[in-house]
Amino acid sequence: MKCKTCAELGLTSTLSVVSNFATLMCDHQYFDEQGRYHLHDPNTTSTVYRCSNGHSTVETSRRHCPTCKPKEAVPGGNVCHSVEQPMHETTSNDAQRD
Repeated sequence: MKCKTCAELGLTSTLSVVSNFATLMCDHQYFDEQGRYHLHDPNTTSTVYRCSNGHSTVETSRRHCPTCKPKEAVPGGNVCHSVEQPMHETTSNDAQRD
């Protein structure tokens, strides 16, 4: 991972993890009518990065159900994602992955 702002400005920098935290909500585990196991976990993990030039960014990810298709609706109106396709979002434009 590189700092996107530094890359755009032609600068070099190091990128450090400032903090890493997760929400602590209860997940919903069950077996459906076909006997398939579902794990619907609403928790997110966020990692805050800061570069040596002072730019920062936050990356958020979520654990996904091993059975459901990505973005399939699940009971309670939540969204279920496949475990093989973790979601990563950058909430600022300061960092980019290689």
